[in-house]
Amino acid sequence: MRYAHAPQATTSRHGGRRGISAVEFALILPVVLGLVMVVVELGNVYFTQATLTKAATGGARLAVTGQGDMEGDRLDRIRARVRELSDVLDLPQPEGAIEIMIRSWDNAYGSGTPEEGDPGRPCEMVEVEVRCPYRPLTPLIGGALTGDLVLSGHRRMVNEPWQPCEFKTASAQ
Repeated sequence: MRYAHAPQATTSRHGGRRGISAVEFALILPVVLGLVMVVVELGNVYFTQATLTKAATGGARLAVTGQGDMEGDRLDRIRARVRELSDVLDLPQPEGAIEIMIRSWDNAYGSGTPEEGDPGRPCEMVEVEVRCPYRPLTPLIGGALTGDLVLSGHRRMVNEPWQPCEFKTASAQ
């Protein structure tokens, strides 16, 4: 005995919606990729900022000990420590890409005008600041940025008394 089969439908069971998944995927993919690039870029900015702050902190921690004061190479030691801690950034020009500024105040409060290029004497405030230009990882974000983006980290600390402290009185100023 032969059974009669129902005639086959000429449309799919989804009612003509063939290919809609591919269209939705094509519309959503650029948005998702854009968000991923932004998240990666923000993570890299945060990493660079944290590394510069850590390098400045390491330089300031070395500065407050007074190491190299008697030998006369204290500034060179501080700069070398900052470069050592910022090497993980893998910058193209390690000597020129990072700008290291060391300044001190003649008091422990950081008030008044700082003396540039001087790590200070015992019981004085010292600041180490590290700056570097930021290069975006992703070309889309790099093309969207206009101008230079410079990131920096800094740390202020009071020098330890490796020699007797000289305090200025109000009449001496």
